[in-house]
Parts: sequence; structure tokens; C-alpha cells
Amino acid sequence: MDIKNELYYEDTHSNDNAYDHILVLIHGNLISSKYWKRLIQQIQQVNSKIRCISMDLRGFGRSQSNQNVDQITDLSNDVDILLKSLLLDKNDEYYQNHVYLAGWSLGGIVSMQLAVDYPNKYQKLILIASGSVCGYALMREDEEGQVRCQTKQQVKEHPKVALQQQKLSDKDREFMKMIFDKVLFNSGKYPEEQEYQQLLDETFLQTQYTNVCWALNQFDISSGGANKASLIKGPVLIYHGELDIVIPKVFAEGNIKEIGEEKCTFILRPGVGHMPPIEDDANLALEISRFIN
Repeated sequence: MDIKNELYYEDTHSNDNAYDHILVLIHGNLISSKYWKRLIQQIQQVNSKIRCISMDLRGFGRSQSNQNVDQITDLSNDVDILLKSLLLDKNDEYYQNHVYLAGWSLGGIVSMQLAVDYPNKYQKLILIASGSVCGYALMREDEEGQVRCQTKQQVKEHPKVALQQQKLSDKDREFMKMIFDKVLFNSGKYPEEQEYQQLLDETFLQTQYTNVCWALNQFDISSGGANKASLIKGPVLIYHGELDIVIPKVFAEGNIKEIGEEKCTFILRPGVGHMPPIEDDANLALEISRFIN
């Protein structure tokens, strides 16, 4: 994979303007790097010396590839390769002093995988409405009752996955807007109509939804799985909306226990759902700047 040609990214400091820190922003499922736009603008207003690099993960937005996503490491390794291509002359010491990882939802899972596999490639980790260290289990019925899907075909046939994939393929804006209104923006803090429509356009660019669901179903770095969550080094900022129904706060609390309470700072925001970078951009930017500095 020719990462610089196939992985779309935006860089606030591409013109070599001065910066002190590098913030790598990794988006969630059904969205793209464009969903970071508000937050990036707020961060630049708070501290213009924070260089923000955001990319479309493989199969999202403008990052289209012939290579499928089969596991979360496909996505995390892409991010690592992109950073290497942008920071050609930098060693591990530079990464440990200057690079910060921020993952939102699925991006939280990708950033945790990065943190496990490349502990010398970042200084601090920020998890925003992050997925669980246990991944996202898709359950099915068999003779023993509810069990986790074991094959990609079972994931493909799962009712939730099959319906969502069909609506994406059909570009069913009415359905997607309804889901976003009721589930993602359940706080009622919607973007302005023009911005909302542009964001929905980004959602329909995703081409590997079922494959990503399969990768999420396999992921489990908890103590009951691969037992690697405790290897994530701190400090870790966990920023979660109290109204989040996509990933309820109990999963954020579970991440804290698995990573280690002594490493984590937990901010639970009232009146905020699953979309803090849009619903709560000003406060999130302030907290990120404080955490970095």
C-alpha cells in the first residue's frame, strides 16, 4: 500500500509553520476526517502550536484501497506508516516528546492498538467517546444461546450489519439522518443544516463497513482477551458524553479499569452524546490543550 498516495490526510502545519506538539486525530466508524473540522479550528484558536494531522482511515472518505480491512491492526499500522512518511527524520525520542494520539469511537480502538504495538511512538493518549478494550461484539443465536460471531460471513449476515450496509449502498439519506438524529446526536445538539448534509456526504463514502465490523468483532485487548490493555502507557485522557448511547459511560469506566486508574484522567460531560468533537468542540479543545501542555 502506497500510504501517502492512498491515505488521504490533512495537516494544519503543512507549510512548515512552527509547532511544538503533533496531535494525530483518528476518526470513528461511518464518518471521516472531515468530522474533526470544528474541533481542529477550536484547537488552533486555543494553541496554534499544536500541529493537527487527521486522516481518512482505509476504506473511509478519500482513502480507498484494494486492500480490505480484516483486523484493527490494518488500520493502526496504516496510521503508523503515514506518520513515518511525514516525520521521516524523527526518532523514537522525538515521538515520545511530541506526538499525541487522539481516537474517537472506532478511532479510540485504533489508537489503543497503536499504543499497545508502538509504545515508543507517542507521549499521551486521548480517548474520545472511545470504543471498548473488548471491541464491539456481534452476537448470534446458536444451540448454546447468545454467542459472539466467529466468521466474517456471520458478521455480514448479522441483522444490524446487513441493514446498515444496505442503507449505505443505497445512499439512503433519510434513514441515515434519522439514525444520526436519534442515536449519534441524541443530545439534540445538531450541526447547522448545510454542515450536517456535508457530513452525511462523507458517511456515504465508506466502502468497507462490513469488514470494519468484522475487525471490531475480533478486537479484544482486555484481561479476558489478549490481555494487553494494561500495557497502554499513561497519561491517558478519557473524554466521554454522559448521554452517549452508542458507547455508554460504563464502557469508558471499563477502559479505565483495564488500562489502569492511575494512568487515566476521566472527564464525563453532561448534556453530550457520542459526538463531542461537534457537540462539545470548544470545551474539548480546551481540555486537549491543557492535557497536552
